[in-house]
Amino acid sequence: MELLKTEEYHEDFGCCLFFSFSRDEQGHVLGEPPEVCFSSGYMEDGFDEKEWTHFIKGVDMNFVFTGVDPVRFPRIN
Repeated sequence: MELLKTEEYHEDFGCCLFFSFSRDEQGHVLGEPPEVCFSSGYMEDGFDEKEWTHFIKGVDMNFVFTGVDPVRFPRIN
C-alpha cells in the first residue's frame, strides 16, 4: 500500500484510511504511531485535511459486512 498526500484524494476513492502524524515545533514527524481515521474525506463532514495529511487508497472495508458469518457473532447477554 502506498501512503498518499490527502491533497491527492478524490471522492471516487470512497472511504479510505487517513493518517495524522505527531510533529515537533519545526514540523518534523515524531517517531510515534500515527492516529488513524476511516473516513470519506468530505470537507462538509468536518474533515480537516491539514490534520489528516496522508491516506491509503483502496481500503475495501465492505468485506466486514459481506463476509460475515452470523453463526460466529458474539452472544449478547
